[in-house]
Amino acid sequence: MTVPHRLPDRSAKSFNERQGVVFDDKPLKQAWGQTLSQPKASYQKGQVATAVFRGAHPKNNLRTEDSFLKVQRFENGQWVDYLSDSDFETTYTWQREGAAYSKAIIDWRISTNTPAGTYRLTHQGD
Repeated sequence: MTVPHRLPDRSAKSFNERQGVVFDDKPLKQAWGQTLSQPKASYQKGQVATAVFRGAHPKNNLRTEDSFLKVQRFENGQWVDYLSDSDFETTYTWQREGAAYSKAIIDWRISTNTPAGTYRLTHQGD
């Protein structure tokens, strides 16, 4: 009788395919998470809302159980999550500036079935 060969179960072990972040910094007079470019005050359905934030390299925290961005809607006096980076309508782009600075660009393609309201784009970075 032949015993089938089984590979060891390594599902509980994590690994890193790429090197970690060596150095991340920000300009002296800026703060982490600072908005570098605000979206316009209003948009129509079918347009793209964009915001740019001073962020760090996304490998500082891969946010595997969370999101790099949130589109939130103002409802009943509070901000409620509406979309995240797992939604087709959103795009998160990390961009290096010079040798050590990073910025996060968040785009929201406003679909035709988006309810009218007040929304904001947030960056959830480390």
